[in-house]
Amino acid sequence: MSEAVTKFQALIERSRKRLPTYQPPPQMKLFAHNDSHPGWIFMAACADSRVDPTHIFQLECREVNVIRVAGGRIRDDTSKSLEIMGTMVPIGLVVVVQHTDCGGLFTADDEIRKRVSARNPECAHLVKDSVWDTSKEW
Repeated sequence: MSEAVTKFQALIERSRKRLPTYQPPPQMKLFAHNDSHPGWIFMAACADSRVDPTHIFQLECREVNVIRVAGGRIRDDTSKSLEIMGTMVPIGLVVVVQHTDCGGLFTADDEIRKRVSARNPECAHLVKDSVWDTSKEW
């Protein structure tokens, strides 16, 4: 069994232990389309697990809507998520959180293509023309 699978099983076990005290979040229908709300905070933050906005800002559950994306960059997919969420609840503020020593600054599109192709040769044709808009900035 791989180390990743073992770690995931530990997460599942942690979740099982929490189940007896778990309180489900309020149903979305209580929030959706409530235009009288002053607006929610939406945060786009880097997906790097070393930099967790929940810990950095000591966020409470449901206090901020966080979207984790590579490099903490607002791109088409992030914008689409914001647009969809913005139809459900009003957006009051969008905060972009980036950090030092970001892995997104240490790679470029051509390197991503090479690495994905080397790890998964059967998928090389899928990434041959892909564009991630990354660039080395160091």
